[in-house]
Amino acid sequence: SLLALVYTCKIWHVVPFATANLKVAIRGMTENAGTYLIALVFSALSFVWGVGWFYVANGVYELREVYGTHGLCDDEDAMKNATLYNGLDCEQTEQEAKEFGGIMFALLVSLFWTLAVILNTVKVTVAGVMATWCFDKEDADGCCSPAVASSLCRSLTYSLGSICFGSLIEGVASAIHAAASYAKKVADSDGSTDDCNSRVASAIVCLTKCFDDVVEYFNTWAYVYVGVYGYGYVTSGKKVMKLLRERGWASIASNFLVSYVLGFNSIIVALITGAVAIALDNDSVGIEGYWDSFAVGLIVGFFISHVMMNVINGAVNTAIVCFADQPDRMIQQHPAMMKEMAEAWLKVYPDCGVQVPSGMYDVVV
Repeated sequence: SLLALVYTCKIWHVVPFATANLKVAIRGMTENAGTYLIALVFSALSFVWGVGWFYVANGVYELREVYGTHGLCDDEDAMKNATLYNGLDCEQTEQEAKEFGGIMFALLVSLFWTLAVILNTVKVTVAGVMATWCFDKEDADGCCSPAVASSLCRSLTYSLGSICFGSLIEGVASAIHAAASYAKKVADSDGSTDDCNSRVASAIVCLTKCFDDVVEYFNTWAYVYVGVYGYGYVTSGKKVMKLLRERGWASIASNFLVSYVLGFNSIIVALITGAVAIALDNDSVGIEGYWDSFAVGLIVGFFISHVMMNVINGAVNTAIVCFADQPDRMIQQHPAMMKEMAEAWLKVYPDCGVQVPSGMYDVVV
């Protein structure tokens, strides 16, 4: 609790900055609510893919005797029974271990790559919708506005190659980290975490986690540029990083307060929906009583709210990029909100280059 208090005091001055960004993002997404529906559909698709992948991966693992180790080798009762144990191949050759490990790693890549493609398609769509609202609000003023339809279409066609390429890098990074984590678990299985193998495995896990985080951070901003301007993945990444660096907004881009706030909101919504589920339970729902109803409400509420919060988070990132790149166009479209946003930024980042003279706006570039 003391650490939480210290952290709250440290970041309290950033609250107006996060509030202004959230207002702009929520306003843009509220006027194009169809984006939330798209996000929910794609998130449900990712869940279906995850279930299907688990079914396939489990089947491959159960048939691993093809690669030198029989499934019964994990059955302690079978191992104790001489009759069942006789004839079982519980040793893998080096070649068999490589083949089986390669197949499982490929399955991991397919899992993370496909999930990344699905979720990044939503990010690019959100960026396109938000950018249209920032620069041309007449095309982004309805639930299923032209901006929503065109952004989704562009994400699934013209920008799909960029999405798949960036997602492949992200998927491989995540798969490497997952494989390293599994290797560490195996290294620690002897009960000792101080031996050489465990320490090396821990170092590798740390390095792969850092690499995974760097890729995720780069992709977050690269996909904003893909959605806004339609550039390729590599070009978008270079341009957006150059833009933020030239504006001196690297610290602004790395501010995660908005993400923390949205994540906390997801938890609150999940708890509320769980409580509502208990209130609606008339003893005909749930096998074990009210806790089953609470669990169902909690999961459903968290899933829906988390999807919506991710949409808003993507809209916040897009608003920052649009404000950095073409502030004049945003001011023309949304003068009142841009004034509030610029003033809030100046309070937190006085050297960010934003100026708000009385009666009009000017942004130093």
